[in-house]
Formats: sequence, structure tokens, C-alpha cells
Amino acid sequence: MARRDRERMTGENVRYIDAVMADVGSRYPLDGTIVYHGFSHGATMAARTAILGEREATAVMLLCGKLPPEQQNLGALRRVHIARGRSDRLYKLKEFEEDRKKLEASGVPCVGFSFRGGHASTQDYLEAASAFLASL
Repeated sequence: MARRDRERMTGENVRYIDAVMADVGSRYPLDGTIVYHGFSHGATMAARTAILGEREATAVMLLCGKLPPEQQNLGALRRVHIARGRSDRLYKLKEFEEDRKKLEASGVPCVGFSFRGGHASTQDYLEAASAFLASL
């Protein structure tokens, strides 16, 4: 997402996700637990949706992707599972550590998880994600 179009595109994406959530909610009973999950660039969008969207998130899961740089109100994320492959060349260790510090400074409970692998999910990640979801 280009910086100059970020605000417009973020708004469009959040409205789209809100519409999908409304449609799903009209078809199926929802228990109120909403977890936004995103991978890579989608992780940033999942966090933006939790912050800006109509439906309050129970938690957010970020896989191999960082927090949105323009957002300051991280408290809306409520709980975060953030994960990175130890050999990920795109989501650097320094970015991962900075994101964890931002969440901690915002008072957001955060589970950080590093796993053997690169810029992709692994069985270890899936097991850790499953445990996080079960804790909700």
C-alpha cells in the first residue's frame, strides 16, 4: 500500500471487512469473539481493522507482519499474538522487537512467538496460534 494512498485504501479495506462481517453476522450466529488474523502485509491490515473497524476485536493475530506505522491507538487491539520466523528476511527481528515494545508500552497484552522458519507459517506456528485461540 503506497503511503500517498494509504488513508483512502485503508478506509476502503476496513469498509469491505466491515461489510463481510455484517453479512456473516446476518447469516450465522456469532458469539461475540472476533479475532482478526493477518499474514505479511495482511497483518498490518488486520491491526488497522481492529483499530478502525465497526466490530470490536477480542484479539489480533499478526504473522510475519508489522503493526501499522500510522496508528497510535493500539489499545483497541486488546490482545495480540505476534509471530515471526527466525529466518524471515522480510519481517526483520528488529521490527518484531519494536512492535512488541509498542504493544507493551500501550498496555496491550502480547504473546510473542518465534519459530524455526522464514516468511511463512509452520506447524509450530499453527500449534502456538491454536493455543492462543483456545485461551480466548
